[in-house]
Amino acid sequence: MSKLISLSMVVISKEKEGEGDIMDFNSAFGNKEIDLSCPGCGHKISIRISDVGGHVICPGCKNRVYLQDDGSVAKGINDVNRALKN
Repeated sequence: MSKLISLSMVVISKEKEGEGDIMDFNSAFGNKEIDLSCPGCGHKISIRISDVGGHVICPGCKNRVYLQDDGSVAKGINDVNRALKN
């Protein structure tokens, strides 16, 4: 049985690192892990932002958990990338 998690993202602004630094969302946050609960069994699932749009397998019940973007994750990534360029 497949389960679906819809993710929303809150963007926190980040000050520039310094002159000449090139940053984007993925280099700054893309590999950060977020802990969620499986909607089927409640087991802890660790995901990365880069997993959004795909699926992960729950280590507890072995079901696929689809990580659906409600639009805010993609918008948040674009907003952060735009802010980091300025």
